[in-house]
Amino acid sequence: MNEKLRAGLAVYGSALDRWYLCDFLRDAGLPLNDAYRPGSRDVRVRLMAEGLEDVEIVSLRPEVAPEELWAEKEDSGSEGLDIAIMGSDIATEGEKEGYPVKKLGALGMGNVDIVMAVQESLGVSDLGDLLKKMRETGKPTICATEYYTHLAAETIANDPVYQQLYPRANPQIMWGKTIKSGNNSMVIIKYSQGKTEIMCVSGFAHLMIDNVQSGDTLRVNNYKTLKKLGESWYRLYAGPHITKAKNTEKWNKAILVRDLLRGKAIGKKYTYVIFDFAEENETALMKYMEREGLYTVKPFVLRGDGSGETKILVPRSKIAAVTEGLKKHGAKAPTRIQVESTGLDLPDEEIDKLIERKVV
Repeated sequence: MNEKLRAGLAVYGSALDRWYLCDFLRDAGLPLNDAYRPGSRDVRVRLMAEGLEDVEIVSLRPEVAPEELWAEKEDSGSEGLDIAIMGSDIATEGEKEGYPVKKLGALGMGNVDIVMAVQESLGVSDLGDLLKKMRETGKPTICATEYYTHLAAETIANDPVYQQLYPRANPQIMWGKTIKSGNNSMVIIKYSQGKTEIMCVSGFAHLMIDNVQSGDTLRVNNYKTLKKLGESWYRLYAGPHITKAKNTEKWNKAILVRDLLRGKAIGKKYTYVIFDFAEENETALMKYMEREGLYTVKPFVLRGDGSGETKILVPRSKIAAVTEGLKKHGAKAPTRIQVESTGLDLPDEEIDKLIERKVV
């Protein structure tokens, strides 16, 4: 087995996402060479971090990442991937395609809303309204989407109006002229190949399911959001072959990458605060921290003279209020320092929840 770690960067298509991820990796101690910058013609992307220079990087379309993480296990002929950064939504779609992957850790970046939207000109108030309107014309309802064919089919199939109009029928999912699943030719989910908005503006499709950050693109093109279907974050995932090979060189490299990314993710939103306290104030401080949802990085340590010290993690947006609150409950000389690594004695899932809290 090749002990080089092969990593994938499966981010959405915008140049901004690529710049943001490149800077994020650099600040996490995982700098890339300039091949990943938008406009570069060099496809040889690699890490420039000491000890990780042999990590091979592949930039790829998000929707193919889950399958590539399974390539080695299925002996597909592709070199495949060991780990990949991609949206949690893409991982979910991949599982529906038969390629479940393991989440190694959250990154705290790339948060998007997944929405269903239509052109304002259609004059519909909700999905059921559109389905009835299209049924009356005798033409199929077409939904365009690049990343969410399974989510689109499930959302539409669960709509009460759909169930009334098309009982015991499943929307068709189509890639080009190929029907991948479903038996209802009156409601079609079309894989858009990156042309989601164009398919809707041209009139070919009647609604779309896509991810949005600010929603500006929808507003500029006169789209109306019918509903929010969920949200997604960029996360680090691993393929099935590597997760069963614990304590190998490749696995250890994957965990090192994960921990460097995790430290950066925590550092974006939080700062450490170190303070001393008198023993009689320990209980009051712990209750205050519990009310405020603050995490202890270093346990409360009591000295022989009746004083103690600790280090906690504080949201950057609340640093002033928390500092004052700590002082009121007996903290002495709270000092703020930069987060360099998590240092948290928490289960992985708890750390991921902490990272993905929407703290500015």
